Amino acid sequence: MNTKDISYYMTLPYNMIVEIVESNPPFYFGTIQELPGCFANGKTEIELREKMEKPKISISISYFSKKN
Repeated sequence: MNTKDISYYMTLPYNMIVEIVESNPPFYFGTIQELPGCFANGKTEIELREKMEKPKISISISYFSKKN
């Protein structure tokens, strides 16, 4: 049985892909490769990274609870 909790999974070194979407106004879009469906956007890269935390937590809980 796996006894790792969500705090363990939140500290793993996930690969985030960040793109600048050239629209009016431009924005940042990011996904995490290891967590299908985990994406967010923001006006700045800092905002994107902050907004990425909520889906990262939700998807991590869902994904890793199914594996255990």
